[in-house]
Parts: sequence; C-alpha cells; structure tokens
Amino acid sequence: MNARIFTGVNRFSTSSGVRRSFIAHFSGLSGAEARDYRKGRSGWVTRGAGFLAAALALGASLLSTAPLSAQTALDPKQDMAAVAAPPKLEPYERCAFDFESSALWSVGDQTTLDYVLLPQVFSVRTPYVMKWDLKNQAAFVVRSNLAFLGEIVAEGPESYYLGFHASPSFEYWTPSRDTHLYFAIGGGCGWVDSQDVEGAQGQDFTFNWFAKTGLRFNLTEDFSCTAGVFFQHMSNQGMTDPNPGLNAVGPTIGFSWKF
Repeated sequence: MNARIFTGVNRFSTSSGVRRSFIAHFSGLSGAEARDYRKGRSGWVTRGAGFLAAALALGASLLSTAPLSAQTALDPKQDMAAVAAPPKLEPYERCAFDFESSALWSVGDQTTLDYVLLPQVFSVRTPYVMKWDLKNQAAFVVRSNLAFLGEIVAEGPESYYLGFHASPSFEYWTPSRDTHLYFAIGGGCGWVDSQDVEGAQGQDFTFNWFAKTGLRFNLTEDFSCTAGVFFQHMSNQGMTDPNPGLNAVGPTIGFSWKF
C-alpha cells in the first residue's frame, strides 16, 4: 500500500516540495531524518540548477564571442606578416634601368669635319656601393653603372657607332629622396663603320670616354625623368695615323625605372 501511494505521488505530483514531503512521510523516516532528507534534496536541486545555469551561461558566452575569438586568432598572423614584410628601400638601394637620348655636336679641333651624333644609351645602375649620410638627412652615394651605347651619325662620314661603357655614378640625394644630382665619368670601346675620308675615324675599332651630369626627378616611386649634359670623346688611341679623334657635347634627356 505504501509503495503504491509512493509511486502514485512520485509520478503524478507536479510539485517537487510535495513530492519530497510524501517521500519522507511514507518512507517511515523520523522527523529529523525527514528534515535532513528534504534539505539534502533541496540542496541537490539548488546545486544542480546552479550548475545548469552556469553551463548555459558559458555556452551562450562562447557562442556570442566565437566570431571575435576567430578574428583575434587571425590578428597574430596579420601582425607576423607585417613584421615579416621587408622594410621599404631607399631609391639608391634598388637597381635602376636608365634610357637616355642625346644630341651631340662636335667641338674643338680634333677633326676638320663637322659631326652631329645621336647617342641612345641603355644602362643599369646597381644599388649603392658606398654611402655617406649628411647632417640634413641628405645622402651622397656611389653606384656602379654599365651601359650599352648605340649612336646614329646624323652628320659625318660614318653612319653608326655601337659600343659600351662603364663608370661609377656619383649621386647627391635630397632629404625628400625625390630628386638627385648625378655625375658620371668613365669609358669603354666599340665599333664604327669607318670611311677612308680625311678627318674621319681611322679604323672601325675605337675607344670612347665620356662624362655626364644632370638631375633626375621622381615621377612615381618607380619612375623618374632625367635632364642633363653629355660629353663624349672617340678615338683609336693612335692605332692609325692620322688619328683625328672626335669630341662632342650636347643635352640629354631620358627616364629611369627602379626595380
């Protein structure tokens, strides 16, 4: 009988307090034992509810912060990529390809003939090999320069000259690094289609010496324009007699591409 009543009450009662009272009464517990039982059941329910609420709160917190956590997890990679990125180079720390076009007129008494030369110069400058930092944050650098020289003889017995030359390039860079003054002096050799004409070049193989100076202005971070003066001397170093040689000077313009 007690078992049936216990089962009925436990199944159909909707009140946890009533259920605990019936369980204590019909189980034959003493007053103190019943109170302890009710307290234990109540404490267990309270602790269970507390654990359940904490678990639900933790789950909701994790769900709400998941996108932020994912974003935060990506930030260190972005920071590492920024740290790993190479620092920005100064313009003289990069190689440069230069193209210059000039118009030169013969000067002096090296030859009795009048010449007009149109040199087209393709050159490469290396990153600096020597550098001096100046007090006003300007810089003076020395770079190596190697050039291929193709000339049209617009006036004179010959028709072309092909050669190369090399030189150091002395450059003064302004603090803003958008302009620099350059000076180069050097030489090389090449070939001209010599003609058997008095006052002309005595043979095909000739040497060349040159000097040039001017300014380069940055148009963008990678491109700049050039304006300057170009001087050139050509001769065969006395390999033939006579050896008239040729001095010519004139303006030059061009552009540079840094890479």
